[in-house]
Amino acid sequence: MNEDHPGIVAGDDYLAADGRSLTWYCPEAPDLAGATLELVIGFHNPDIHVALPISWTGTMPTGAPTHVAHLDVTHEQTRAVPAGCYDYSLRATLTDSSVVTIAEGQLTVQAEPGTTQLIPIV
Repeated sequence: MNEDHPGIVAGDDYLAADGRSLTWYCPEAPDLAGATLELVIGFHNPDIHVALPISWTGTMPTGAPTHVAHLDVTHEQTRAVPAGCYDYSLRATLTDSSVVTIAEGQLTVQAEPGTTQLIPIV
């Protein structure tokens, strides 16, 4: 996944067990061991009508490098987001209850293969 402009396919799983978790390298982040992660996806294109923001949460896996954020996302979660380009913010709640934003950017969601999604072109 490109950290500057990550992309996913709607309907796909992104799981560590498959070597596909959403991953960010965060060298300036505090120690993320034991942190709870929240990826918030919001509007980028106002012509895409879906109930946003959408939040996906997870915890840092045991034994993961302390400055690499991993988030598992299921096919049910990715299917809930229409194809398009969205802003995102990745936040971590650390073990001391501090909340820090560790990444921001844009997320591109590609339509699930075999589906037709009509997105207005502006």
